[in-house]
Formats: sequence, structure tokens, C-alpha cells
Amino acid sequence: IKLDLPLEDTPPVINGVEELIRRYGLNFVEARGVLLFDICDFSLHTPFEQASQLNSLSYSMNSVYNKLSALGLEIHFARTTTGDGYYVWNRDTGPEADQLLFDFLVLTVLDNALARAASRGKTVPVIRAGFHCGSHYELYQAEGVNPSVFSYIVGTVTIELARMLEMAEPGQLLVGDFTAGAPAFVAGRSEGLARVRGLKMMDQSIDTVKCWLTDGAEGNEPRALAFSDKHGLAHRAYNLELAVDLEGEPLHLGLRPGEL
Repeated sequence: IKLDLPLEDTPPVINGVEELIRRYGLNFVEARGVLLFDICDFSLHTPFEQASQLNSLSYSMNSVYNKLSALGLEIHFARTTTGDGYYVWNRDTGPEADQLLFDFLVLTVLDNALARAASRGKTVPVIRAGFHCGSHYELYQAEGVNPSVFSYIVGTVTIELARMLEMAEPGQLLVGDFTAGAPAFVAGRSEGLARVRGLKMMDQSIDTVKCWLTDGAEGNEPRALAFSDKHGLAHRAYNLELAVDLEGEPLHLGLRPGEL
């Protein structure tokens, strides 16, 4: 395409051009936090229940997005369906983006648990979920001759998340063994989650919310769970536990040590 005038060499113009051509290429991201929400026993439900459960999980994510936005915490999240769940990531990258994505996980799991307790039938799913950081490629699927406006991701981080959740039990929350250090990251988020105190979830205010990785037998350091996938490859992950106080009502999410 021949332009009538040369483009200005300014950051807004450069960013705009990069955004335009991004959809026609394959982009590599070296490190990004990604979530995986997986609906348990999805294939055992009727088609109506499957659609209802996917819609319920999507509603929980949208609700949490709106609640965080009201606090001034804008998460530019994207998602793609796995068929029985969703991969979710923050379009922004960096430590703060990953921290906000983790908080998004905590609140989405909480919203799902509260919705399930208030529901009848099988329209709200039992889920397992994981958080991991790693590399991936981002691409835009072509629709005819034009790329779509929605991106997809595939790479080390998505593969390892899928392998982690293959081994997870219903209701379990896992954190991958990523380079930046899962124990330190989660410890930091337990303090950082103070910023969501007072947030209304199902008409109940969050008084406190804490998160931690399950300790080993000695109780000194988090216990890494080692497992092999269907290809015989070794992986490590940590069991994540959440403790939420909703107006004096305690709620525990994730598996306890005795359930592992």
C-alpha cells in the first residue's frame, strides 16, 4: 500500500502500525501469566447443562472484571474456549499484569463457588483451575481472507497448564512451578489481595482474603507436587488454598492437605 504522506516517527503512530500488522503475524511472548479454568465431568452433562455451565463461568469472569474495574483495577483480559473451559490471559504483560490476573483467578473461583451454593440443578459448574507463567505464541485465526479481531495463544505455558489440570481433582487449584518463583509470588499476592477488601460478592462484602501454597510434611516450605503426563514428561505444581471471610462467614477454597 502506497501512502500519500510518510508516517510520523512518533510512539502513537508506531504503536498503531504495530497493532494493525500484529493480526497478520505470529507473535512470541517470552513470559506471561495464563489461567486455565476446566469444568469437571463436562462430557457427562447434557448439552443444555454444558452450555449453561460455560455461560455461568463466563458470567463469573465478566462479573469479576466489572468489580475490579470499579476499584480502578483495569484488567485487559482475553480468553479462548477449550471446549470444556477457558484459557484466560491479560493482554498487558509484566509483573503487575500477572498479579492482577492472579487476583482475577481468586475472585472468579470465589464467584463460582458462591453461585454454585445458591443454584439449583447443574447449571453452575464444579471447576478446577490453574495459574502458570511461561512462553507462548499469539496468533489470529483467519476468517476468509481477513484475520479475526480475537487472538489465540499456544505454547509452553498452555501445554503445561493443560497437563497440570489433567491430574487435578474437582475443586483443586494449582500454581505452576514457574521461573519467577511460585512461593514468593503467591506470598506477595496474599498481602496484595488486601486491595479487594470491601468488594461485594453475591451481596456479601469481603472482609479478608488470604492465599497460600500447601506446606510439605515439615511445614517449612510449600510442597511441590510432582507428576508425569500421558507422554511420560515430568511436571511440578503447587496446591493453592484460599481462605475468604465474607462478613464473618469463613470459606475455604481449594483442596486441604488431607485431600491431596
